[in-house]
Amino acid sequence: PFIANLYYSFQDKESIYLLLDYLPGGNLRQYISNKTIFNENQVQFIISNLLLSIEYIHNCNIIHRDLKPENLLFDSEGYIHISDFGISKEMKEGKIINDISGTPGYISPEVIINKPQTEVSDFFSIGIITYELIFGVRPFVGNNKNEIAQNMMKKNHEKQNQQGRI
Repeated sequence: PFIANLYYSFQDKESIYLLLDYLPGGNLRQYISNKTIFNENQVQFIISNLLLSIEYIHNCNIIHRDLKPENLLFDSEGYIHISDFGISKEMKEGKIINDISGTPGYISPEVIINKPQTEVSDFFSIGIITYELIFGVRPFVGNNKNEIAQNMMKKNHEKQNQQGRI
């Protein structure tokens, strides 16, 4: 459910071609970039589509590892479909997924500090996307991966300090 299915692929000397489901609604990044304001019901609908597809993927023992608005495509009825499984990994018992991959601004803290990845990494990305839909910006920004990581860790540290004072 809510996954852009790959039917066929081929390549020539210059390009790789992928034949996917026809999803004419564009990607979520296009709407965010156009300053589309999402109301609460729209955010709930988009995120519920995303959660259903992630539940399915995780039940198949796969971690997507690159959830971001560019990889979320709308069909003609407004449903979101996940695409781009290029860096996804199969979770196998005893196998540790421990490489730095994903898109800065959407990767989880465990990826930044080089800890093993689990399904939680995808849920962190969904949280970032939810925040971005509500506020129009990502919670952690910077000019490069290191700045984004520093801002993420700084905000986490500030939050822990505030909780300690309560």
